[in-house]
Amino acid sequence: MPDTVVADDADLVGSRDAVRQAVGCLPPRQRAVIVLRYFADLADLAEDEIAGVLGCSVATVRSQASRALAKLRVDPVARSATNLGSR
Repeated sequence: MPDTVVADDADLVGSRDAVRQAVGCLPPRQRAVIVLRYFADLADLAEDEIAGVLGCSVATVRSQASRALAKLRVDPVARSATNLGSR
């Protein structure tokens, strides 16, 4: 059998774990907004849909998302794993 090159996904596992840890350090409501917006199976929920799920206003969803992303941008591990620093 000829040699075949197989992709090494070890870096992806490390990045995924770093993001999970960083998001896990967020306060509960910020974490919920980020998970519902970017990571849940229902990813890309609109702000009004997230507000409905969490029982809060759209303005609260926006402010919590903004604060959460700001925290993740200054977390060096999360920033390197997600490229948040380049936005």
